[in-house]
Amino acid sequence: AAREYDLIVWGATGFTGKLVASYLARRTPHVRVGLAGRSLDKLQSAAEEASAASGAAAMAVASTIDVIYPS
Repeated sequence: AAREYDLIVWGATGFTGKLVASYLARRTPHVRVGLAGRSLDKLQSAAEEASAASGAAAMAVASTIDVIYPS
């Protein structure tokens, strides 16, 4: 089965996550990277920053994962 992403960066809105996303955008344009975290707005911003830093037209779609704990 084909996977949508080759690699997912969890915590992509933090300092280190943004560095990793930018590095991957610059150095591995053939890798399909997904960004994951708690805030969709921050993820979209991180994806735009990584794309701008690399000169790439666009980065992979940002995704969020919500964890719901039972009460």
